[in-house]
Formats: sequence, C-alpha cells, structure tokens
Amino acid sequence: MAAVFGVHVGNTTASLSCFKDEKLDVVANEAGYRVTPAVVVFHEKERVTGLEAKAGAARNLNSTITHNKFYMHADPNSENFEDVREKSRGKVYADDGVVKYLIQEGEKELKITPDEVATCIYKSMQSIADTAERSVKAHKAVLTVPLNTPTALLERTRSAAEAAGFEVLQMISEPCAAVLAYQVGIQDPSQNCLCLVFRSGGVSSDATIVSAAGGVYSIESFVHMQDLGGDQLNRILAEFIADEFQRKFKLDPRESKRSMAKLLSAAENWKHILSNLNAADCFVESLHEGIDYRVNVSRARFEMLASSNLQDLLQPIHEILKQSGYCTDQITHVILSGGTLKIPKLQKMVADLFSKAEILTGLSPDEVLALGAGRQASYLPASWDKTFNEQSITVQASSKTIYYMPSDGKWQCLIPSSTPIPFMRKMKLTVPEGGSELVVEVAEGGSEKGSLTKLGMVSLNEMKSGASVLMEIKWTNTGLQISLSDGREKRGVAEFPISD
Repeated sequence: MAAVFGVHVGNTTASLSCFKDEKLDVVANEAGYRVTPAVVVFHEKERVTGLEAKAGAARNLNSTITHNKFYMHADPNSENFEDVREKSRGKVYADDGVVKYLIQEGEKELKITPDEVATCIYKSMQSIADTAERSVKAHKAVLTVPLNTPTALLERTRSAAEAAGFEVLQMISEPCAAVLAYQVGIQDPSQNCLCLVFRSGGVSSDATIVSAAGGVYSIESFVHMQDLGGDQLNRILAEFIADEFQRKFKLDPRESKRSMAKLLSAAENWKHILSNLNAADCFVESLHEGIDYRVNVSRARFEMLASSNLQDLLQPIHEILKQSGYCTDQITHVILSGGTLKIPKLQKMVADLFSKAEILTGLSPDEVLALGAGRQASYLPASWDKTFNEQSITVQASSKTIYYMPSDGKWQCLIPSSTPIPFMRKMKLTVPEGGSELVVEVAEGGSEKGSLTKLGMVSLNEMKSGASVLMEIKWTNTGLQISLSDGREKRGVAEFPISD
C-alpha cells in the first residue's frame, strides 16, 4: 500500500507526517529537521522556502513573506483590515477584495496573493513527501485547517495544496487532529472522554473542548485569541539581548530594522534551545554596526523575563472554562499543540491547572497536528466528495450509556452516552474457565453505574472452556442488536429495546 500523508501548515512552521507499513511518523526535511519554517523569499529567478528563506530573511526584508496563514484568513472588507496591514513586515493591501503582497523582486515590484505563497509552502512539503514515497507523483494527504474555516477558504486551501501536487483526501479541524494524534477514544470506543486541546503557536493561541464518545469527536466549545503566542516571547528575549548589547557597546540595535530582524530570528532559536537545555549560548554574527555578539542566557533568566507573558498565554483556557461551564476536574485529557507549548514552564503551569486530567505530552507539540492528520489519512480509502459542502451535520446520538456484564460478573461500559447512531463495534470475549457457556447481560443507565435498567441477555452454549468468542454490536435507528459467534457455525443473537 502506498504511503499517505498528513500536512499541517501554520503561521510560523509546517510539518508533514507519513503513514506507511502500519507506521506513522513525521518526515524530516533535507536538513534533518522535523519542522520547517513557513517562510518564503522571492528572488529574481527563484522562490526559496523553509530554512534557507528564514536564514536570509534579515537580508531580504522587502521580499520575504512570513505568517502567510494569517493573511490568507484575513478579510480585506473587515473594519480591522488596517490593523492587519500594520502587522506585516512588508506591504499588504486589498486589491478588488483580495489580499495581496507587494514584493520587491530585484528592481521590480511583484504582486503576490497569500494563496500563491501557500502553494510554495505546500510544494516544500511535497518535496519532503517525495523522500518518503517516490513511487507516486501525487501524494494523498489530509490537511489541517483552523476550526470554523469558511467554505470558500477551505476551497482555496485545497486548491493551493493540489497546485503543489497533493491529492487532498480530506481537510480536518486542528483540534480534532490533535485528539486523533493521541487516538483518544479510538483504541477503546467505550471511553467517554472530555479533552481540552490547548494550542499556542507563533501569533495566536486557542483552546477547544472536544468530547470523544464511541470513537466520534464533537466540539463542545472553542476560544481563539489573536496576537497571543510565541512571537511575544521571542520579542522579550530579543529586547533583553538588545539591552545587554547596548549596555556593553553603547549602540542600540533597535535603531536598525535589519539588526532587529536578525535578533528576533535568533531569539526564536534560543527559545527552542531553552525548552530542552538549561542554558543557551546566544550568538549573532554582525548584529549591529558590524559587531558580533555572544551572550549566555539561562532557562531561569528566560522564565523570569517572560513570567507575566506565560501567565497571559493561559487566557484561552480560563476563558473556555468560563464560557463552557466545565470545571477543571471534568476534563479527562489535556492535549498540547503548537511550538510554544514545548516550554517546560508553560507545560507545568497547564498541568497544575488540571491536576486530575491526563496531560498528553508524549508527542512533540509542534508535530501533533501533522500526526493527527496522518492518522486520519490512514483511515480513508478514497478522497472526499468534493460536491459535499456541509461543514457539519446533525445526527441522532444515544442519551444513555449501554453496559454489558459477561460471565465474570462485572458491569462494563459498552457504548458511552452521546455516541452517534448508527454505531458498530466488534470485540472479543472468552468463555469462563471450566464453563461451556458464555452469557452476556445488557443494561442501560447514566454515566455512572449506580442505577441500571436491565434490558436482557444474549448467550452462546456448548462452547469449550477458554474459547474465544466474537461479540458484534450494531445500533441503528431500528434498535440495538448484539450477537455472539465462535467464528464458525454457532451464533447467539438478541435484540434490545432502547428508550432513545
């Protein structure tokens, strides 16, 4: 089977995962890094993307595009578009209702749309995909998109990826991709989980509460905050280094846009180093007036400088708990995504808020979304129906939890409440040792097992002790059916009345 891919393109970085031979992992770029800068530089004869573009950004301020995703989502007809324009390093303007960049390409000015820049970034992801799977030209992929992305913008995103050479199987929301990455509620569909997905990237942060029931994810609440992310921390570190430089050389690098561009780019790298080490050796070649500068910054110093900003980054969490009415004890899982959440201090602050929840940090936060998209790609046999434009549909769901009790005498969750109908599940049971019969009792009730209403039972007789039995559960609009089978001829079937 050919490989399938998951692609996440953010404001500051992009990453790609690959599912092949039943294994899922992030694919590194040609430099060996698993995350690629979402930066594009326009030269006279070529367009440079990724690490090389980021390294040359300070020398090519007027031809470098950063934070393209932000401008791709910007509305040129909105009242705050002037504020959007002011955030750009280069020239951004509205041309007949379309956002465009004015790029200095050599001696001429070039008008470029965010969609064209997005295609450049997807092409760099396509090149990385080529290293993992060379047997096909158009790689099948699932893309991540922000929650509540308008249909027109979904189409533009798909078109940008297809222009780069991808065959788009589907686009999924970033919060659901994060939950999929950890397979919450997938490996055990009887789980009924309430997940908080906390994402903090370069220029924005958000929190989403996702419920997982019967292997299906539902968005309960969502809070997004712009201008709240890792770029603020980069500036704090850059300002500190600028102060140290000025104190030593009596020169202020803030007087030069190029010097500060160098410093901000370097500060981002130092921030990532301090997420893994206790100190960073900070060096910038020709920082200002031809002077090289080196200084050592400890993690403790960085955390002290950024203490108030780290607290501010938790605002989406506090807001979503207030908005949704949930308390921290009701959250079962917390998932961290976005490069900013690699900071150990920030991880600890989140963990302290949710002392009873499972904090999922087994995957690198800046790879979580690509891995979730790759996991979804592994489930899809074919590409999506392009004629289907609905972003959400209403389905029937169970209001009660269905329990079962095999011969060991313990009630267990079979189908959690809020599971969408129709529902199907298969699981294996074992005939008790010394017995020749498997009996399964079925009951319904609330999320707790205190008060259950028995619905009936299903059994399979004349079995060998310790034999394996397949239990198949089907719940449709006509009712709940449970069958037991030895995989050959013997079969027991029962249908149960459900109050839903």
